[in-house]
Amino acid sequence: MKKIIILILVLVVIAAGALVVKNRVLKKGTEPTVTSVVAKPGDYERDLPSWPDRSYTLHVPLGYDPSLPISVVLVLHGGGGNSVAAARLACPNGNLNDPNCFSALADREGFAVVYPNGMANPDSSLGEGRRWNAGGGKDGYSCAGGFICATGIDDIQYFRDLLDDVEGTINVDHSRVYATGFSNGGSMSHRLGCELADRIAAIAPLAGGNQFSAVEPCAPGRPVPILDIHGTDDALFPYMGGKSIAPGPDGEGVKISIPVTMSEWAIRNGCNAAPTVESLPDTANDGTTVTSETYTGCKDGGDVIHYKITGGGHTWPRGWGYLPERIIGKTTQDINANEIIWEFFKNHAKNNNQKTPIQNLYKSGDYKESIAVDGRVRTYLLHIPANYEPSKLYSLVAVFHGGGGSGEKIASQTGFAAKADKEGFITAFPDGIAHNWNDGRDTTDAFKQGVDDVKFVRNLIEKLKSKLPIDSKRIYATGVSNGGIFSHRLGCEMADVFAAVGPVVGPIATNLVPWCNPAEPVSVVGIQGTADPGIPIQGGEQGGFGGLGDGGFVESADATMRLWAQKNGCGEKPQVTDMPPKVNDGTRVKRYAYDTCRSGAAVYYYIVEGMGHGWPPKRPQAPRLAGPTSQNINATDVIWEFFKAHSK
Repeated sequence: MKKIIILILVLVVIAAGALVVKNRVLKKGTEPTVTSVVAKPGDYERDLPSWPDRSYTLHVPLGYDPSLPISVVLVLHGGGGNSVAAARLACPNGNLNDPNCFSALADREGFAVVYPNGMANPDSSLGEGRRWNAGGGKDGYSCAGGFICATGIDDIQYFRDLLDDVEGTINVDHSRVYATGFSNGGSMSHRLGCELADRIAAIAPLAGGNQFSAVEPCAPGRPVPILDIHGTDDALFPYMGGKSIAPGPDGEGVKISIPVTMSEWAIRNGCNAAPTVESLPDTANDGTTVTSETYTGCKDGGDVIHYKITGGGHTWPRGWGYLPERIIGKTTQDINANEIIWEFFKNHAKNNNQKTPIQNLYKSGDYKESIAVDGRVRTYLLHIPANYEPSKLYSLVAVFHGGGGSGEKIASQTGFAAKADKEGFITAFPDGIAHNWNDGRDTTDAFKQGVDDVKFVRNLIEKLKSKLPIDSKRIYATGVSNGGIFSHRLGCEMADVFAAVGPVVGPIATNLVPWCNPAEPVSVVGIQGTADPGIPIQGGEQGGFGGLGDGGFVESADATMRLWAQKNGCGEKPQVTDMPPKVNDGTRVKRYAYDTCRSGAAVYYYIVEGMGHGWPPKRPQAPRLAGPTSQNINATDVIWEFFKAHSK
């Protein structure tokens, strides 16, 4: 019922926009020629001969002098809207005569405004319903224009033709052409930044993420300045991504998250990884607050700024609340989107000589990124090491958290980012669905939800290789507990990708043994404690942890190492070494090493007498459940030393 109400109200809004256009004084334009120059201020409706039914409104500001080049701002309507709806949205109460409208701001500041029209819905029973082909529509991501992705309409060419027409109509400053938009129009602004950076100087999307970059490469060829505004309570384009409440095709699939969208722009523009955060004054007391997040150190003026409207909905700040608040959420009065957007635009002209390869856009630091796999948004933390040089090749280590964990938690637990800074390799810390992995036991929530985690990891590695200088011969996987068991599965099924795996307190799942047939040798380094209450060293059913574990059956540590020795064609017996103790903490370490394996592979297992369930020497979060750690072995050091000694 709620979706039906939304659809009806959207149609009402579209109809309202169509009625308003009849009352506006628009001067009909001619076909674009070098002589069809507009000399007077006013609003002009311009037809595009190659695009029937897709005219645009051109607002020429007061005081326009045809002898002087002028800035141009494209304002793109949301899904279901039109050029008039876009103009109304940027006005308080939707009143086009209000002095605080975007066009009125253009009159005061002396820039032109273009209000284009997206493609009308072929199903006329749903009204005009115009949309932009803003991206998405595959790999589980929703189309950022509902029906339009299936049409294949080339909106990039539409905007090229439109800008050609504008440039033949008024005297345009080619270094100062900008794009902003709302919702579907916001997403289209992102796509223009990705694919039309030769014409667009900067973008300012509102209430729409970069759905295009979720499914296609976004490689603008230069840093594109971006100002983004989005509400945390936006249910139509959720701030953290996922499903929209929009009806019909607009609500199918998932949306990319805004934090990921901004992080990706920061990467493209070569900014520092972490933004500077500032809380703005809460002047309106309207149930919303505003935080600015500014990424510093960006290349060639490619500034990245995000305004996070806590409590804000699917709205234009200080603009028209086009639907009831219970549907679209709150419209903040704490900031004026029109003024913020223009201030940003007028400080960012285009430098036509800007060229930056994608590998050069990363700097040292942490980046939260995402990828869509089978209709799910999968996230991961990416760490670029200190002194990163894109001209070099880097090893990649993927670190998988245990059950109930996350990428951020395992990064903190293992210290692998600090090790990466010291040793010079790239690390990825992925997030499991429901905080766990489909590790082969057939008992985890990820298994119950039918999650293909192997496919996720394969797609993730391919994405990282396309963006970063990764040495394909030096890609590794490690993990703890559920993540350790999953590392075995990756060794079994992705031996063509991983040179070595390093499971910690996670032997191989019994269900995996019959069909673990790696395509080529894969080196293995494992660590297991004899006093592990959750995953017993002798194998069998996984239990302990007060009944909080996922259950299922695992092999013993001895059977696990012998399995890998057999798969890698190693000798029958390992070399056993008692490692010298570092401290007297009740634990001792014994290493079992198979070194004579095919293709230079090796299998090492460290059995730690007296150690429980955790990543040594880190103290477990719940030592009463997990048992003691060991100060006599550092899992991160041991695993990295093994990894760097074993490549494909």
